[in-house]
Amino acid sequence: MQSDLEMIDFNSELPVKSFVTSIVQSKLHWHYAYELLLVLKGKLQIFAGKKSFILTAGNLYLFNSREIHAIHGNASNIVAIIQIDNSLVERAEKNRWRYHFYLNSQIDDERPHHFSRLRSLIASLVLSSDKQSLPSYYLIRGQLMMIIAALFQDCVFDKQPNKPEDTNTLDDTIRFVDLLQEHLAVIDPIAFLKEKTKMDPNVIASNIERNLGQTVNQLMIQLRVQKAMHLLRTSNQQIDYIIDICGFSSRRTFYREFKQTVGVTPLKYRHGNNQEIHDTKIRGYVSYDNAEAIQLLKRLRDEINNEN
Repeated sequence: MQSDLEMIDFNSELPVKSFVTSIVQSKLHWHYAYELLLVLKGKLQIFAGKKSFILTAGNLYLFNSREIHAIHGNASNIVAIIQIDNSLVERAEKNRWRYHFYLNSQIDDERPHHFSRLRSLIASLVLSSDKQSLPSYYLIRGQLMMIIAALFQDCVFDKQPNKPEDTNTLDDTIRFVDLLQEHLAVIDPIAFLKEKTKMDPNVIASNIERNLGQTVNQLMIQLRVQKAMHLLRTSNQQIDYIIDICGFSSRRTFYREFKQTVGVTPLKYRHGNNQEIHDTKIRGYVSYDNAEAIQLLKRLRDEINNEN
């Protein structure tokens, strides 16, 4: 299991991709694009940096450019996704800055009107993307610019110098995560990474905290829990086997760290409302009710008008 770079091929004339899907599970990955999630139905478990939380219907979340993340979903979720070429956002000031937006409506309920506006814009763009026509092309471009403007107007954001070396730093982070995912049972992850990479432990710790927002030990717990979630959902393996293969030191530690991260016990997660999947090569996206998705999108598109 590796944290992969997802290559998103944008049309040079239309630097955005949008689609509706149902997500079972995506492993740790990252991309240069900004990615907006709008949950239409059900629940999603989000892992981003040191954060782990549940999104429910109506919630919005933004994965920033170069942010390592993973998603787990229940059996009946439907989500709208918009991916925006990062160069479109960064070129506003001649590519001198990289922007980090803070958008998570699940934990920020003080600005409902702003979220209603974004939900309406996102739903409108996704609905427009379903049509192949010249008017739709220009409509999507306009809606895209309105979404970006809304991010700058309605969201808290930071900006940092867009330095070439930032990519190399992230490459190191990806390497660290990949090594730890392949060796979940290591007792001292910093010492292990030092041995494998010949890098200074302080540099390793600083790199992970800068790019993932968590300590090495916190990252280790997250990786073990994600592996356990995968095995609980896709196999009939005994709990003791899962504890061992995921590197937990004891059954008590496993139950405590799993519940703290996921919100339910391992057994409740295994026997809960999850799809039964027997294919060992899990695809992150599965089928959904398209008619229901369109109805939900139209409702959110019209939400802002109903508030006025």
